[in-house]
Amino acid sequence: MIPLILKKFLAFLLDFFVFAILCIPVSLLYRALSIEEVDSASNDLLALFWYLIFLFYPTLMEYRFHATLGHLAVGLKIVRIDGTQITLLTAFKRRFPDIVELILTSGLVALFLNLTTDGYRRLGDLWAKTVVIEKRSEAVS
Repeated sequence: MIPLILKKFLAFLLDFFVFAILCIPVSLLYRALSIEEVDSASNDLLALFWYLIFLFYPTLMEYRFHATLGHLAVGLKIVRIDGTQITLLTAFKRRFPDIVELILTSGLVALFLNLTTDGYRRLGDLWAKTVVIEKRSEAVS
């Protein structure tokens, strides 16, 4: 049996791959439209598109399916700590801190919290009162 923390890491890697695939068309379109020299405003616009994909892909997946594609692939789902299904607001609250956890600190905050909290919960999980559990598990870990 694969430990939950390893499943969460595998799900992260799969979701990062999905994120990269989603960003390729945006980046190619941006490059095709950039005929002249690129300025900082257009770079900021591209970064904004990437962040919106980074925020809304997992938020919408978690709201609709209670898991991202990575979570689904390794048999995980997200629930509220009371075991109920998450709402759209809960999914958004869970993912909003990702910019701090994963981008600004290169994942160090996420790693630290995963290793030191019950249920391997990250900042977004703590704020949204959620937990990632194995799909076949009915009890919240």
